[in-house]
Amino acid sequence: ACRCCHWYAMRWKIEEYHKILKSGCKLESCRLQTLKRLGRYIALKSVVGFRLFWMSSINRDSPERSCTLIFTQDEWQALYCRVKKTQHVPKKPPTVREAIRMLATLGGFLGRKGDGEPGHTVIWRGWEKLQELAVLWKSLHPATSQTYG
Repeated sequence: ACRCCHWYAMRWKIEEYHKILKSGCKLESCRLQTLKRLGRYIALKSVVGFRLFWMSSINRDSPERSCTLIFTQDEWQALYCRVKKTQHVPKKPPTVREAIRMLATLGGFLGRKGDGEPGHTVIWRGWEKLQELAVLWKSLHPATSQTYG
């Protein structure tokens, strides 16, 4: 009975992950025609979907921690400079909550008073843009590039 309760408690996480795959990654809109190609596509989107799920979980559980927990140095610096429209990176990285909201801003999140927390779709859209920004950032600042902190 305890094991069944534990499994049921995990259900919402599984549902949340599938929601990210469906609404954020738009997995259902894929029109690949061979099983092999579809399998590769799903595998790739599953990894990205899990990272977005993981980032959302960290944002929910530890919003005041440093964003270096979920972003590489290139990612958070590119994100910060793009959203804040500056060329100067702060000495202290933003918090996870601030970084997730900046990421969602790239995806179209307005952040108005009554908007609440950003959803999966705007985080996904922001994520796609951030990956392009991070590659550009890394090519312009190769000496400062690092992985997760």
